[in-house]
Amino acid sequence: MIKSLCVSTLVWLTFVWYGSGLMAADIPSLVGNVSQDSIKKHVTALCDAGGHQTRVNFTDGCYWSAEYIAQYFEQLDHVHSVVRDSFTVYSHAAPYNTYPMINIIANFKSDDPDAELILLGAHYDASGSRESDWQENWKTMKAQGADDNATGVAAIMEIGRILSQNYADLALKHDIQLIAFAAEEYHPTNPNVHHAGSLWDAMHKSDNEEPLMASIILDMIGYNNYYDYVEVISDNQSLWLADVVYENMQTYTPDLNTNSTPSDVSFSDHDSYQLYDFTSILLMENDRPWNNDSPYYQSNPYYHSRGDKIITLNFNQVEKVTQAALASTVSLSSPQETGLVRQAPPEPQNNFSAVISPNPFNHSTSIRLTVNTATPLTIDVFNAAGQKVEQICTGKNFYAGEHYVRWQAGTKASGVYYCRIHNGQQQSIKKMMLLK
Repeated sequence: MIKSLCVSTLVWLTFVWYGSGLMAADIPSLVGNVSQDSIKKHVTALCDAGGHQTRVNFTDGCYWSAEYIAQYFEQLDHVHSVVRDSFTVYSHAAPYNTYPMINIIANFKSDDPDAELILLGAHYDASGSRESDWQENWKTMKAQGADDNATGVAAIMEIGRILSQNYADLALKHDIQLIAFAAEEYHPTNPNVHHAGSLWDAMHKSDNEEPLMASIILDMIGYNNYYDYVEVISDNQSLWLADVVYENMQTYTPDLNTNSTPSDVSFSDHDSYQLYDFTSILLMENDRPWNNDSPYYQSNPYYHSRGDKIITLNFNQVEKVTQAALASTVSLSSPQETGLVRQAPPEPQNNFSAVISPNPFNHSTSIRLTVNTATPLTIDVFNAAGQKVEQICTGKNFYAGEHYVRWQAGTKASGVYYCRIHNGQQQSIKKMMLLK
């Protein structure tokens, strides 16, 4: 049930016909196979984390959890490959800047030579940042992270089971990738960087020009004492994907309450893919779980604390969100008579365009401007709070052609910044990630 009668208009979608594969009428049987007991089993295991009862980054419990997820995917039939994608973050304090952080990636492959990629992801690390002793005791703190984000990881693991058992009938038109991300949370060894696992993956997908059609991220989908509720979070370019999810919710989980139109916040791993101009949305119990959203959501008092335990969860809600994510993934990857396939929004007729590279960057980056006809441009940089931190140029005339403008970040702190380029009539806003 949507909070109001208004839903996002399907302006970027069209109906198509295919002659083979899973019929839309079979999606209810897949949705019906979602097992709450199976989800609970995974949440319980992740909360215990091999007896460590923590998944804070760089702890034994976090590494145990990564291996638990990988081994589960490896025992599923029809999984083409399971990758332990290891990386380091050099801006962590020593010696943690040499410690591996590990994304777990499970791949289901299509035989279609024109296959694109559908990504379903959730982060497995946890945080106790709202505890007063977080900075001193993060190594030993029992931060079980039941809601944040054992729920999202358990959901993608359950979706993996159902895809595996029904693989032959799916006749996938597109590849499906399930990712359990490392290092989504801020950490005391580097308080300025988060979303590291998804940034690593998005950067490589961009560099390798991988055909990522869409990504759906699940984060904190389990707390609500009053309703079964989830919010769809999207930027403008991902609205077509939000509409696919709304459509599947209305069809297959009609008693799951949701927001009437997507909100746009950057509090999870979807932001990494949007940073690289990929289509990505987030499903979350509330776009700001520390706030009330009357009447459907009361703020989560256990968020980022020792109290985030399995006893606080609403597993009916987790089951329904899992069902909605599964139905959406299947409708995207095995489209049929009633399947929805995206069409790109029309390109704006701007007089200029901009690309930031490298991004993320360390200390400095280049703004590559492509100008169609001569125009004066103003280039400003804003921080994540919307404060202007630097004006690179004001009304500078750029002739038609390609130009490079360098931004030196100097002593500015690591984090997200926004570059705004405008000529009084048109503007372009680009996200930038500074990592030191």
